Amino acid sequence: MRNLFLALCALPFLFTTTQAIAANPFGKWIDEKGKTQVQLFECNGKVCGKIIWLKKPLKNGKPKSDFKNKKKHLRNRPVLGLKVIYGMKQKGGAKWKGKAYNPDDGSIYKTTLKFVNANTAKLKGCWKIICKTRTWKRVK
Repeated sequence: MRNLFLALCALPFLFTTTQAIAANPFGKWIDEKGKTQVQLFECNGKVCGKIIWLKKPLKNGKPKSDFKNKKKHLRNRPVLGLKVIYGMKQKGGAKWKGKAYNPDDGSIYKTTLKFVNANTAKLKGCWKIICKTRTWKRVK
């Protein structure tokens, strides 16, 4: 009975923690390979993100470009500063849904961003039935 009472007392704190995580996706995040940092920010009431740092920002001595973009007229734009997260909306708790652009293959994916805790998120991108998940860590 005592354990049940303690568990019930802890529920409001768990809910508050989840809400705090969900309410603050903003900030700098780095991918699991340490190759790219993305800044998440508010845009028109949603979450967007852009690339703010690359471990290897140059290719052949020049800034990396979006050369795999499906639209030829966009292939010369630099990857650094590129908006890659679009229109993420909160879908309950610590979960957000929107779209992400991957300059590595020039494709746009339906994306889910799920927070494991305040400093770790799982970014899942899907194209049709094929999905990949990447882990992001908050940069302090």
